[in-house]
Amino acid sequence: MKSSTPANSARPHRFKRAAAAAAALAFCACGAQAQVRTIFEDDEAREKLAELEAKITALEGNIRTLAAETVKLNAKKRELLDMARELSGLIEENGQLASRQQARIEAIGKRIDGEGAALRQSIADGYEELRAEIQSSDGELYEQALAAYGRLEYAAAEDAIDELLLRYPASRYAHSALFWLGQMQRDQGYDIAAQDALLRLVAEYPESTRLPDALLALEDLARSLGDEERARHWRQRLLRQHPTSAAADQRRREAAAAAAGGG
Repeated sequence: MKSSTPANSARPHRFKRAAAAAAALAFCACGAQAQVRTIFEDDEAREKLAELEAKITALEGNIRTLAAETVKLNAKKRELLDMARELSGLIEENGQLASRQQARIEAIGKRIDGEGAALRQSIADGYEELRAEIQSSDGELYEQALAAYGRLEYAAAEDAIDELLLRYPASRYAHSALFWLGQMQRDQGYDIAAQDALLRLVAEYPESTRLPDALLALEDLARSLGDEERARHWRQRLLRQHPTSAAADQRRREAAAAAAGGG
């Protein structure tokens, strides 16, 4: 019995300590619950908590928006890269096309130069042939005109002279053709047309050997047209510029005969 007494007496103490510890824990738990209830029952704390939750929600929304924008930007970036590669290919293609076009232009330029040289040579050859034709055919037209005039075929003679003057104005026969044209017109009574042809001879061919005869004819035409002042002008010019010509001798003889007859 003695040996069991100390053991039995120790159990109550241990139970008391355990009970005390449990009581202490229970008290702490109650205190914590009371503190939590106190915190959550505080209006200001609840408002702050609500604000934090709202901010968190807003931040989450911003994060989702940024993520969506990032996806869009990445897609746009890929699109721009594709466009850049396409443009680069087009630029390279255009460069090659420009090089080919430049080569074609240079080839065409060389061809034009070659054909131009050939054309210039052809024109020069044709001009020489034309000059040769002028030298040979203006005389033929002049002879045709004189032959027709000799047959009194005035229309044919005038046509030949007109063609000669039109085609070969620098011909050595041109001044004589004008003189004979004036004579043909005068023979037919076309004094004004005759005067025009002879005036052209005087104006365009001042060194012509036909000039004295033309001045003599112009004096007669002016007188027939009633212009004595103009007639004196042509007579004085004939006697002053061509005093030794046959036409001047004729005019002096006619003047002497007129004076003798008047005396």
